Amino acid sequence: MTPYQWHIISFFAVLLGQMLLIGLLLAERRRRRRIEHQLRIGNEALQQRVTDGTVELQEKENRYSSLFNNMTEGFALHEIICGADGQPVDYRFLEINPAFERLTKLNRETVIGRTIREIMPEIEAHWIETYGRVALDGVPIHLESYAEPLQRWFGVYASQVAPGKFAVLFTDITERKKTEEALRESEKRLNRSQEIAHLGSWELDLRENVLTWSDEVYRIFGLEPQAFAATYEAFLERVHPDDRDAVNEAYSESVRAGQDAYEIEHRVVRKNDGSIRFVHEKCQHVRNEDGRIIRSLGMVLDITERKQIEDKLRQLAHFPEENPNPVIRCTPDGALLYANGSAKEWLASFDRPASQGDTLPKPILQAVAEAGRSDHAIDLEIPCPTGRTYGITAIKPPGEVYINLYGSDLTERRKAREALERSNRDLEQFAYVASHDLQEPLRAIVGFLQLLQNRYADKVDDRGRHYIDRSVRAAHRMQTLIRELLTLSRVNSKGTTFRPTDLNPLVRSVLDNLQPMVQEKKAEVICGPLPALSVDQGQIRSLFQNLLVNALRYNESAAPRVDIGFEELDDSYLFRVQDNGIGISPQFHQRIFIVFQRLHTDSDYPGTGLGLALCKRIVERHGGTIWVETNPAGGSLFHFTLPKRI
Repeated sequence: MTPYQWHIISFFAVLLGQMLLIGLLLAERRRRRRIEHQLRIGNEALQQRVTDGTVELQEKENRYSSLFNNMTEGFALHEIICGADGQPVDYRFLEINPAFERLTKLNRETVIGRTIREIMPEIEAHWIETYGRVALDGVPIHLESYAEPLQRWFGVYASQVAPGKFAVLFTDITERKKTEEALRESEKRLNRSQEIAHLGSWELDLRENVLTWSDEVYRIFGLEPQAFAATYEAFLERVHPDDRDAVNEAYSESVRAGQDAYEIEHRVVRKNDGSIRFVHEKCQHVRNEDGRIIRSLGMVLDITERKQIEDKLRQLAHFPEENPNPVIRCTPDGALLYANGSAKEWLASFDRPASQGDTLPKPILQAVAEAGRSDHAIDLEIPCPTGRTYGITAIKPPGEVYINLYGSDLTERRKAREALERSNRDLEQFAYVASHDLQEPLRAIVGFLQLLQNRYADKVDDRGRHYIDRSVRAAHRMQTLIRELLTLSRVNSKGTTFRPTDLNPLVRSVLDNLQPMVQEKKAEVICGPLPALSVDQGQIRSLFQNLLVNALRYNESAAPRVDIGFEELDDSYLFRVQDNGIGISPQFHQRIFIVFQRLHTDSDYPGTGLGLALCKRIVERHGGTIWVETNPAGGSLFHFTLPKRI
């Protein structure tokens, strides 16, 4: 091979090598460009992902922040503070939301970083212990609490968020509590209304086979309210055995026949006392969309009283005819509308017919006329031509146009009353004569005893003088008893005519007579204005004097006080004489008005035992009543009534 050929081959070899190198360089550049392009694309994607993640995170933070700030429930984050023994002693606020501020009225600036004891020194220790268990043990709690300072109820949820830290979420449940309380009050009122009306309610869920009773159903059946779960069997057990099949059939048939409702009256036997009560039951069925009965609603009404009234009315419907006494109904002008058998016999004694429309006899017409003009019953005694006396009560029922008359034969009662009056007059005359005739020999006895006491006192020893003194005192006491007994016997027979009397000067004159006794006792006697009425002046003077003497005599108070007053009633005056003395035990309130009945010995409190008996006789003669009560403030309170007639 020639040099020229080698030179040509070498040239092409170098050229080929350069071209290969250039190719390799170009390939590397393309590879680098591809890598750079891929890196650029990757960086852009990574940057986009970072940007997207940041935006997403920001959006989440915004959402959570919005939720945190706008939630209606209060939120607070705390860390627990423990003492040297590891037990919770306090906790610190780390974070709160706006709802916390709104619900508690506490500001963020005054809460964050501070402990609960700094904010609320009066907090109870059990709250710190409770939240300590949440933060340390991780046991969540749910409770309801009343905040006294805020006067609000809160539902509180607390849970651990990290060891030693806990979050509290709470909401205002005051309105719910008020609603629950209102519901409870409503239920109480409903139960009370049912109890008053003796009306119970029940509900039977046929799908679940669950029966519920109201409290009144239990009570009607003689059971303790809600003592056990109601069952249909328990209901049937309380139904009277004779009514049980009918009651069961009434309900079962209403369901089988597809009826909308049923009602029945039956008896029940109360478990607590075995008594029989009558009830009225009414049931309404409730259907689903397919028309099938799924629930029954019912009521149980205790109609025992109504049944008893109906029985009484049925009995009363036959009362007039069965009544052995006259029963008459007539028009206001005396035309006969009805007369039972006894009334027809009575009217026949006046030789007058007793057919409907006939006019009643003239004596009866007087009672009819007075009853027609009056709003109360009129009582008259009507003598019959046969010699018998009938008492008639005539009354015009409110809102009616007829007059009812009810009669009774008073003949035997009148004879007995007249005999009693004669006996009383004879007894009074005997007491008067006896007491009057006893005075003369007693005066002689007293005179001779006093002569013996004055002239011969030095002739006898001490024992003899003692006997003489006792005899003289006994004789004087006997004179006093006879004098008062004479006064008592003359209350009815020797009393003066009733005259219009102003009681104010009369009582003042009594107080003037008793002035020495009042001063001796250092007593205060208060008498308000008194009315004027028609009385026997002398006897009413004795009445007030006896009551005032007793009020002063039986008074050991350091500051004796007697109060006299009155109260006006419809047809009478109610007087009072009130003291602050030793008082009278209730067991003796009736005994003290009996003649010669005394509660104390003569050595303790001198007296005869006739004063209050005389007061009673005087008040009764005037048509009134007298009685005594125990004064709540101590002492006695005497009441007596005197009719208004002036």
